[in-house]
Amino acid sequence: MKKLLLLASCFLLITGISGTRAQSLQITADELDLTGPANLTMTSHIAISNIGSGTVSLVIERITNDLATGHSSYFCWGALCYPPTTNVSQQFMVNPGEGDTMKAYLNPTGDVGTSHVTYRVYDADNPTDSASFTITYNATTVGVEELSLDKMLSPATPNPADQYTRLNYNVNSLNSKIVITNLLGGVVREIPLTDKKNTLLMPTSDLRAGIYLYSLIVDNRTIGSRKLIVTHR
Repeated sequence: MKKLLLLASCFLLITGISGTRAQSLQITADELDLTGPANLTMTSHIAISNIGSGTVSLVIERITNDLATGHSSYFCWGALCYPPTTNVSQQFMVNPGEGDTMKAYLNPTGDVGTSHVTYRVYDADNPTDSASFTITYNATTVGVEELSLDKMLSPATPNPADQYTRLNYNVNSLNSKIVITNLLGGVVREIPLTDKKNTLLMPTSDLRAGIYLYSLIVDNRTIGSRKLIVTHR
């Protein structure tokens, strides 16, 4: 496993599970080299903390967006997500000892290929207090299980959702349910399916703004999961 460190002006490129530090910003990534089927969105989670003694005006900037054909990338800080056309976030005030998780997404939209996306995080009041990291996304040929998920569970619409979202399902057993979990794996809702094929209108007004996964469970077997973003206007 290779780890390189960036302190202030030194450039850092990380592969694998790594941690990096600037003068005040500490960055820990769960995975920076991702591989997945081309029909599913890939996500890297990067914990960013202020380990300095003063408040940091954190900015996240996408500085390289080397994408394969058909791919798009976007990122979120906490519950706030930016579209693929946005490269620079707003400023976030991060107090000493505090932080949050950045999520860096790659949507292959069914296209096989490799994309490289580089992000830089820095203090707007002291831009030399910065760190950079590159995420590699490898979108591979869709396997049989992923094709089954496409046939049995549709993407949620709208997504991001405010008051509700809807999805279509097609299962071969009434011992089936939709399970919604947060990013920590905690179950926030279970919805038994009363028909083998139908459209499910799923309320989201009572869910806190954030990112969730909804999974299709058939006969106690997880067929697959998809991402759901909840935002409240």
